[in-house]
Amino acid sequence: MLNMGDNVTYKRVITQRDIMAFASLINDFNKVHTDSEYMKTTKFKKTIIHGAFLSSLFSHLLGEVLPGNGCVYLAQQTSFLKPAFVDEQLTINIIITHINHETKRITCTTQIFNTEQQLIVDGEAIVVVKDNSNL
Repeated sequence: MLNMGDNVTYKRVITQRDIMAFASLINDFNKVHTDSEYMKTTKFKKTIIHGAFLSSLFSHLLGEVLPGNGCVYLAQQTSFLKPAFVDEQLTINIIITHINHETKRITCTTQIFNTEQQLIVDGEAIVVVKDNSNL
């Protein structure tokens, strides 16, 4: 049974190899994501993970854990507050904030924290579940 306030978290380290695979998939080879030597000359000093890659990390939790298999991802609003860097441990968190039993839609806060536990990505997702059995 799903309830408002239910939450789930997982940790993930994105490597340069992950970034290159993602860049190949979406055909975005911007050097801020792919050129560590160039990035050493910038204020960031390290390769930055694609924002789209970061947003995609919520899909695992929504589709596999909370609410889980069978839900459909309808919407995502995302704000990138700080950059996420290659080889940094990220904490991905989802919290159920609203459940609409009539439409079977669930609204969740979506957040990513960096190694220093600073909020770097903040947003909201809406999913629909296949039936009310978990609501």
